[in-house]
Amino acid sequence: MTTDRTPTIAVIGAGAIADIFHLPALSRHPQVRSRMILVDRDGERARTAAAKHGITRYATDYRDVLPEIQGAVIAVPHRLHVPLSRDCVEHGVHVLCEKPLAETAAEAEELARAADQAGVTLSVNNTRRLYPSTRAVRKLIEDGGCGAVTTIDFEEGGAFEWPAVGDGYFGLKAGGRGVLSDVGAHVIDLVCWWLGGRPELERYEDDSFGGTEAMCEARLAVGPTRARVRLSWLGKLRNTYRVGFASGHAVEHGIYDWRNPTLIAPSGRRSTLKTAAGPATYAGFADVLLENFLSVVQGRATPLVPARAVIPSLSLIETCYARRTPFSMPWFDPAIAPPTSVHLEVNTQQTAEVA
Repeated sequence: MTTDRTPTIAVIGAGAIADIFHLPALSRHPQVRSRMILVDRDGERARTAAAKHGITRYATDYRDVLPEIQGAVIAVPHRLHVPLSRDCVEHGVHVLCEKPLAETAAEAEELARAADQAGVTLSVNNTRRLYPSTRAVRKLIEDGGCGAVTTIDFEEGGAFEWPAVGDGYFGLKAGGRGVLSDVGAHVIDLVCWWLGGRPELERYEDDSFGGTEAMCEARLAVGPTRARVRLSWLGKLRNTYRVGFASGHAVEHGIYDWRNPTLIAPSGRRSTLKTAAGPATYAGFADVLLENFLSVVQGRATPLVPARAVIPSLSLIETCYARRTPFSMPWFDPAIAPPTSVHLEVNTQQTAEVA
C-alpha cells in the first residue's frame, strides 16, 4: 500500500467490538494507523483507546471528520447504525457497518440506494460468511451432490458476557430487540445464505413479553425444507448446527469452529470436509474483513458482504418481531402477566452517540 493511496479511515465507536476486532486489524497497517481517526462521544474513552492502539487523532463527533475521511467503520449501538451509515454514504464515504445493518429491510435498501447514488460502497460485518466451514456447507448445497436441503437445525446459546461499554443491548435503548437481533443477525443470515433466499416464517416465540428477548426460537420453511433456530443469552445450548440433505447425508459442526465440518453418510459413517485453515483466532477474521475494506475504499475490490446481501435475513428478523408470541410459561399467572405487546419509543436523534 503506497502512501499516496493510503485512505483516511474513521472508526466510529470505541467500544468492545472496535477494541477487540477493528482497531487491532487496522493498526497493523502503519500508514493507515498514522491517518486514522477514532471517534467516540466519550472523549476520555476515545483518548484512551487511541493511545492503546497507537492512533494519534480522536474526536467526539463523527460529523466533524466527515469532510476528510474516505472510509468509516460503524461500531456504535444497533439503533444508530442507520443514521450514521446514511450520513457517511451521503458524504461520499465508504462504510463498513457492524451487524445488524438495520432493523428493517426497507431501511437497508434505502441505505444501499443512497450508497449507489453517492458512488460509494456499504459493507456489513457478517463475519460467519467468511468461515471456511460455513463456506464449505454452502458449496456442498450449491454443488447438489447430496440433493436438496431438507432440514437445518441451529442452536446457539450462552450467558451474555459481551464486555459492552454502553447500554444499547437491553431495555428501551434496544428498541425491544435482544438475542434475535444480535446473535440472530449472524445465524438467520447464514440460513438465508445457505438456502439462497428468505425462508417463510412458520412460527416465532420468545420470552420477551414485548421487551428485550433473551431466548427465542424460529421455525422456518422453504418448500419441503424445514429449519429451526434456537438462540439464548441465558445459558448454554448445544452450540452446533446440522444440515440434512435429501440423500440422507448430513453436515454437523460446532458454531465456534470454522474448520473442517463433519459429513455424516446415510450409514452413519463420519468423514471430514476439508477446508482452509482460516485464522488462528476469531479476531483474525478482522484482518480478512478490514483488508477487504481497505481495498474497497481504494477501488481495488468489492465488498465481501455488501448491504443488499443481508436484506433477506433482516426481512425475516423483522417478520419474527412483528409476529412474536411468548413461549409457554406455565409458572406465570395469566391474570398478572404483562401484555404480550409493548410499544417502545427509541430516541435516535442523538446520532453522535457511540458504543
